[in-house]
Amino acid sequence: MSTDDLHRPLYLPDLIANTLNQTPGRPFLQISGGPMLTLGEIRDLTSQYIQALQSLGVGSGSRVASLFSNRPEVLHVANAVQLLAAVAVPMHPLGGVADHLHVILDAQANVLIFDAERFSERAAELAKLRLTPRARGKRLRCSHLSHSPATRGLEVSRAAAEVCFTCRDSRPWR
Repeated sequence: MSTDDLHRPLYLPDLIANTLNQTPGRPFLQISGGPMLTLGEIRDLTSQYIQALQSLGVGSGSRVASLFSNRPEVLHVANAVQLLAAVAVPMHPLGGVADHLHVILDAQANVLIFDAERFSERAAELAKLRLTPRARGKRLRCSHLSHSPATRGLEVSRAAAEVCFTCRDSRPWR
């Protein structure tokens, strides 16, 4: 460890990584009507999301817009984005199309991760970008990723599950 590391401030990704690694057996998140997830399970799921997002081109400096309902997957996506040193651009689920479009354009988001069960149509509308004068004529260079099956975009949770399967099967990372 260099003295620069010794005096470096702690950042949110440091706190996330330290917390998830300290006591892996500690209960952390009770899913309504489902299991209790431990810090270790959250760490493993976050790692899978990191690897899935990396395989889809998300990395340091990527601007990742997210549009979710209140779901446990939000935690994995948010942690993964922070640990990848990407820029998180959360959008309020009650916002309108014009609001979401403004946020995406203003933040220059290049990835949109959305809740496909609730926001598939919204993601398709945002991809068209013909809704406001500011966006007219522009093309959104934005990858669409959903965390559940969708008609548009890639399913990031499936990619995360494939990463998990790949890890257990000892095949090379994608």
